[in-house]
Amino acid sequence: MSAGDRRRATPGLTQVGRGAVVTGSLEGPGPVIVHGTIHGRLKLTGELFVARGARVDGTGARVRRLRVEGWAEGDFRVEQDLELGPEGHLAGSATARALETAAGSSIDAKLTITKP
Repeated sequence: MSAGDRRRATPGLTQVGRGAVVTGSLEGPGPVIVHGTIHGRLKLTGELFVARGARVDGTGARVRRLRVEGWAEGDFRVEQDLELGPEGHLAGSATARALETAAGSSIDAKLTITKP
C-alpha cells in the first residue's frame, strides 16, 4: 500500500509534510506518515512510515510497525514488522519480531529479532 493509499483509507492518520520539522514527543494511535523530519520520542500504537527523502531521529521510539523508505536513526522498539524499502536506511538500534529488507536498503544498526 502506498502512502497515498494509506492517506485515503485510514482515519486518524497523522502526516508530517515535506519541509516540515517536528521536534519533541509524538504519542498516539498512528499511523504516522513522515515526508519531512521528526526529531524526538515516538510512542505509537500504530504504524510509522518514513517516506523517501524523509528523516526520523527517534529517541526511545516505540511503534507497532515500522516501514522505512527514507532515513531512520535512533533506538526503535517495533512490536511487529520492521521493513526497509529499496532506499531505506536504518541506523542505531532496533528490536522487532520480523525484518524485511529490499535490495538497495542499508543497515548500520544493532538488530534484535524476537520470537513471536
